[in-house]
Amino acid sequence: MEFKVTDYNNSSPRRGENSQPAGMNRPRSSMDRVPDFESQRIGNPPRVRENTNTAHVYGGESVPVNHQDYRIMQVINGTYRQVYNGFLMDRTTRGLSPRTIESYKENLKLFFQYLDQQGVVSINDITPEVLRMYLLELSTHRNKGGVHIVYRCIRAYLNWWEFESDGEFKNPIKKIKLPAVNIQPLEPANLDNIRAILALANDRDKAIILTLLDTGIRANELIHIQHTDIDPIVGSIIIQHGKGDKQRMVYLGRNARRAIRKLPITGKYLFTNTFGDKLAYNGLREIIRRLCERAGIGMISLHSFRRAFALQMLRAGENIYTIQRLLGHSSLQILQRYIKVNDEDIQSAHERSSPGDSL
Repeated sequence: MEFKVTDYNNSSPRRGENSQPAGMNRPRSSMDRVPDFESQRIGNPPRVRENTNTAHVYGGESVPVNHQDYRIMQVINGTYRQVYNGFLMDRTTRGLSPRTIESYKENLKLFFQYLDQQGVVSINDITPEVLRMYLLELSTHRNKGGVHIVYRCIRAYLNWWEFESDGEFKNPIKKIKLPAVNIQPLEPANLDNIRAILALANDRDKAIILTLLDTGIRANELIHIQHTDIDPIVGSIIIQHGKGDKQRMVYLGRNARRAIRKLPITGKYLFTNTFGDKLAYNGLREIIRRLCERAGIGMISLHSFRRAFALQMLRAGENIYTIQRLLGHSSLQILQRYIKVNDEDIQSAHERSSPGDSL
């Protein structure tokens, strides 16, 4: 019997033959493939992609891992990315604003990158120590306010999973206490500056400025006002989709009502651009920027009109609960950042309400 010996190192295979030795041309097993985390949903098996020796990180970035890490990832049920997909779906269906959703995406993406570096795969492996180390690392290049934003995003994510798992998940965030942040009131728009740009504004822009100041609504709420939302005689406006998709009623004073009644009706939106389309957020900001430039003053931010509304209402004697409701705030703590009270305000309040003078 003759035995044919093949030198796999030197022989050249004929066309159509496999160049690998027998036994190496085996079909790929499930262990040679890795999960595609972006396609995962809670309760569904993940799609797989070929092993490229990198673990995909949400947001398009990758970090190197070895083949054994992939085998671990495959068999673990409930990775933190799977939980993330369900969390993000819940936040979206609750009607949170796109900016809030983007904040969750951005901050949790950075957190997941840190977990990858620490070798954490399952959400059950996120411990209080891991969280403390991550927050300490953040504090080296972020201020306290920035660290708190990240902390709140992680807390919402972990609290949601604790609720979804019916309390079976041992939530590590409950053991993390951050130092309190000294919240400073934000600067309101200066009334003299508002008067300066009003003197230069056309009818549309004057109506915009007075509506922002008189109602305290957000810029995004203003550009979505439709003609059917407003009663120009009474001066009431229904904010159909406020923050958190909440509806509320706000009101206009005499000057603002007069300014709005001068506006032509073009389309369904109250404030439109030169083409008759809904005014965009950037367009609104550009209107204020140009007026400030013409008046020779610094830029008045759109949100500072909201703070000016809150402060002027308080100085006029309105109670803080009514102001909170008009602004659409969920708590008085948020309102505190809008009201910058000085010593003269405190003195005037005491003169109006002195208990001794009432005797």
